[in-house]
Amino acid sequence: MISVIIPCYNSEKTLLRCLKPLLSGSFRDFEILLVDDGSTDATASVCRQTDDPRVCFLPSERNEGVSAARNRGLEAARGDYIAFIDADDTVDPDYLRILSEAALAADADWTASAFAFVEEENPEREVLSLPPAFPEPSVFMGAALKQVLPGIIFDNGGSSTLASVCGCLYRRSLLEEHHIRFRRGLRYGEDTLFNLEFSACCGTLSYLPRRLYRYHQHEGEATDVMFRRYLIRDLAALLKAAESLRQESGRPLSPAESNYVLSQTFGFINHNALLKSREEAASFFAEMDSCYWSEEAVRRLWAEMKKEDIRGKLGQLRFSLIRGRHFKALAGLQRGIRLIRRAAGGKTR
Repeated sequence: MISVIIPCYNSEKTLLRCLKPLLSGSFRDFEILLVDDGSTDATASVCRQTDDPRVCFLPSERNEGVSAARNRGLEAARGDYIAFIDADDTVDPDYLRILSEAALAADADWTASAFAFVEEENPEREVLSLPPAFPEPSVFMGAALKQVLPGIIFDNGGSSTLASVCGCLYRRSLLEEHHIRFRRGLRYGEDTLFNLEFSACCGTLSYLPRRLYRYHQHEGEATDVMFRRYLIRDLAALLKAAESLRQESGRPLSPAESNYVLSQTFGFINHNALLKSREEAASFFAEMDSCYWSEEAVRRLWAEMKKEDIRGKLGQLRFSLIRGRHFKALAGLQRGIRLIRRAAGGKTR
């Protein structure tokens, strides 16, 4: 059986849309745990009105965040496998059947599918099409598995990653044996850290390149909205937690992780400083000094990153400027790149 955990917060407008392909699909051996996170709209009423014996509603009057909600679902789950779906997303009607068959065929601890970003108002239109992590159905174990994990959890060279827990099945017995849970207090990247922790005990990964999971992008929401939604201190908290796990395992920093740290840090700098006024930039860099560079674990990560592991000459230049904290030069570089791309009619970032 599969336990599907759906955290719900003010999801009255999207929850039934999320549930429809699951309840109408060909796969029947599952339970759905609707975990309310203290919603203030009619989400609880929608949950209670869902008339299907496979659906269980876990109410809450307190808003504690998605990590706490998912953890509550894990405590209540009874299935052999766990699936996480967000209440504003949708899946293919055969999502659970296809993932279940792949998991059983490979006796996989972790089964994952590709995904698509779609328009909220027009779910048939993809707004971002990343190549699947692997072009063909693939099974990894042993040395081959260690080669691909945890690198693609963080960064996969322009292809889709395994950073999110959505679109996956997890063997519940491993989650329980190693007591893997979502870390509360992380506002950013809790999925990434969960998958990094699970990768340490995962013995077999089965991957399907079919886009079975659909992330719904709301109107006006860019794919890099996270850099505006979160703070640099949120990234620092994730990197500290990831560095702690890395130190415990004694595993060296991988090139994929180096590229992730660079790209995420640059993303925050670009959207919170380089694209804003000088006063706003000065405020951001002061915050970065107080809650990012001040963290020993973050400094250690940057000290251990190797320039030759960074992809591309431009990435290596950004790496050198950020590590040296040459932010005026970084701003000049970005202005020059934007001018060149505008002149060429290209997109800017």
